[in-house]
Order: sequence, then C-alpha cells, then structure tokens
Amino acid sequence: MRVDAAAHYCGVSESAFLSRVKSGQYPPGEKDGGARVWLKDDLDEMIEQRFGVTAVSSPIDDDNPFSKRLGA
Repeated sequence: MRVDAAAHYCGVSESAFLSRVKSGQYPPGEKDGGARVWLKDDLDEMIEQRFGVTAVSSPIDDDNPFSKRLGA
C-alpha cells in the first residue's frame, strides 16, 4: 500500500508515518517503480512488536461474508 493507506492503516498522519519511517520505528517499505509501498504483513509485524497486539484475520465465507463476524 502507498504511504497514505499505510499511514491510515497505522492510525497516524502521513507526516507522522514518514517521520517514524525515517527514525526506524516503522518499516522502510520497498520501492515499486517510482513509488514506495508497504506490505500489510510488515506493518502488522511492526504493530505486534511495538504494542504486543496480534493481528487477527478471519476466513471469509464466500456465500455470506458477514456470517463469521455476526455468528450467523
């Protein structure tokens, strides 16, 4: 994801995100052509290490994507 999406995902402004990237607190991302991008997995790993919170992904039921979340 690009910087705007990565910052939003981490819950900070773009300037705060880039400042934390520069200081080494956040992953540096990778160049993809002319843009720098961040992988969700890299951001999740950083969040787990910094805050001790594990990201949880749930499988999606193709017939009803809300059934797992709503217990239907």
